[in-house]
Amino acid sequence: MTKNKKKTAPRKNTTQAPASARLFWFCAFLLPFIVLAYYPSYQAFFNDYDIWFHLAYGKHYVQNLTWHIDHSVYSWTPAIAKTPYITWIGSSVLYLVHKAFGVTGLFILQYTVLLAAAAIVFWFAKAAHLRTGLPILTSLLLTALTMATAANHIKPEMFSILFVTATAALYLRFRMAPSPWIIAAFPLLFLLWVNTHGLWQFGIIFLGIVFAVDLILYVGRRKQSLGGRALAYLSIAALFTFLALCINPFGPAYPIGFVKSRFAAVIDILFALRGSEEVLFAYALHPFGAIGDIFSANFLQDWFRGLSVFSAAGGSGGGEVLDHFRGVRAYLNLWEHLFYGQRQPFLTMTAMGMTTMLISYLGLWAIAWKRTGISDLPVAAATIAFFFMAMFMGRLALVFSLIWLPSIIFMAWRAGPKPIFPHAAYPLSLAAFIGLTVYVTVCVTYIFEDRSWFGAGYQTYIPDKEVRYIMDNNLPGPMFNDYLAGSFLIWTMYPDYKVAIDARHFPYAGQVFPDWAAIGSRYPLTPQGLRAFTVKYPARIALIHHNYQNLIRWFERSPDWALAYFDTAAVVMVHRDIIPEIPPSAIGAMQPPAHYRDIQNPIVLGYMFDVYQRFFGGHHAAQIRDYYEQNVPDRYWNKQNTLTNMDRFLARLRQQGKW
Repeated sequence: MTKNKKKTAPRKNTTQAPASARLFWFCAFLLPFIVLAYYPSYQAFFNDYDIWFHLAYGKHYVQNLTWHIDHSVYSWTPAIAKTPYITWIGSSVLYLVHKAFGVTGLFILQYTVLLAAAAIVFWFAKAAHLRTGLPILTSLLLTALTMATAANHIKPEMFSILFVTATAALYLRFRMAPSPWIIAAFPLLFLLWVNTHGLWQFGIIFLGIVFAVDLILYVGRRKQSLGGRALAYLSIAALFTFLALCINPFGPAYPIGFVKSRFAAVIDILFALRGSEEVLFAYALHPFGAIGDIFSANFLQDWFRGLSVFSAAGGSGGGEVLDHFRGVRAYLNLWEHLFYGQRQPFLTMTAMGMTTMLISYLGLWAIAWKRTGISDLPVAAATIAFFFMAMFMGRLALVFSLIWLPSIIFMAWRAGPKPIFPHAAYPLSLAAFIGLTVYVTVCVTYIFEDRSWFGAGYQTYIPDKEVRYIMDNNLPGPMFNDYLAGSFLIWTMYPDYKVAIDARHFPYAGQVFPDWAAIGSRYPLTPQGLRAFTVKYPARIALIHHNYQNLIRWFERSPDWALAYFDTAAVVMVHRDIIPEIPPSAIGAMQPPAHYRDIQNPIVLGYMFDVYQRFFGGHHAAQIRDYYEQNVPDRYWNKQNTLTNMDRFLARLRQQGKW
């Protein structure tokens, strides 16, 4: 058994002067405000619209008192009706909060979840007999900033912040004192989790890794394992947890399918052993290999081929399909962002933060092992494994960060009551806290495109005016739309209009999404390519978010389509055959550049520049360029770079005679 024989008393801090205590409480007071500052609400709406289809789902679940849903009813294109995507608890909670308190309530809920996760960490630190000092405050701050790229979205996934923290803390508390009552909470925890969001699978993977390594140690090096009785407790908890997982809308088939897919992935890895090291590495670590195996190899090749065409096609806007889809789906390889060369400060923070976390964990692990002779290899294996998973699949930064935080507390407990760095821990923690605070201050002052919190001004980022234009003028469908906007259209336009595709992805995996991914390859970005696409999917109107500049250009270059309306979030295109059906009052309803002269948001002004230079020529675009120069603060980090790009486009338009 690996538990300490003596109960460790709370550590006394004999070196902390009253001034240091006051500094600690000052930092504790600042901590929630620093985290709040780094979670601006515009980032939750700018490039992730999942919240909107979850509100539609929640409305269905609550109004019909059911946990079943037909995924296909929201789309006019072929879609899969039944697929194991289970969020009925999470979506229902979001809908009820939104119904009662609006968008502001959703953000209050998000911050409440973050505070509840912090409370679990404090509970665990107390159970480990560690005083809550600056090291823990700094670790909390580092965790919140590192996982922000994955955590700052309003959708059922945010509840996994609580579930991951609780899973890691309960397991590590069990390692301290293997009592069956500690892990008795696992069945209830996973019962809620499996019906809230799909990240429960990574909670099972975490427990599977630690259990498997402990089992191997029990066979090979029994003194380093938890011991037979503790493993028996874990086995019983695993059995009841599996039974709890079976309580979901799809029954036992859902968790059994997950287990079978994991075994299939292991078999793939074993086969890869016969190939090159690169193949093995890809199978073992790539999110579409052992971790995800979502699509077939042929489909992935077609998908990335199409996305690469989009990315290479260029455009004045920054939101190409490849970057956007990877950002929303969080299938981001963070290795390329480990240093600042990609000019993505938030992703660099996540990559560097996780690397710092791993190094600090390995340091504590080595010290604890040297002091006690106990390796705690299961915890180390899980922590290291999730680091590499997260570096290859950015979404898992949330999971790794929340496993790391209880793990370093556990390693500090394992190291014993003797201070690890008696004279350096406090000043190092203070320096790190100050450094992270300065970083957040720089982000708020120079980097954030919009300084908004609690959902203020969220309408700027959603196509509500564009939706009203379509519905008020009763434009005839079917409607083509992009991957991002589709979720908002489900919430606002169903059942009057149905979507062609949306960010759910899974209902379209059979046909529509492969065709969407093939735009740019099987369906070239030419008038002929668009005509071939609309023969198969006969849309008569289109709502396209400004993030998809190449899609907009695709329609703009076609003689079959015309611009009908645009505003700050999207454009509305109509097929020329239906122009006679449009009410006369809707013709020419678009605003001149002067309408946007007071806007200070660089994102919106960038969108407007794209629209005017594409559809109206350089003269109108030059006005938007001037508004950008006048209104966007000089401190904004990307202002000069954007103005340079705008000037380059305007010069090209002059040369082409499109002024």
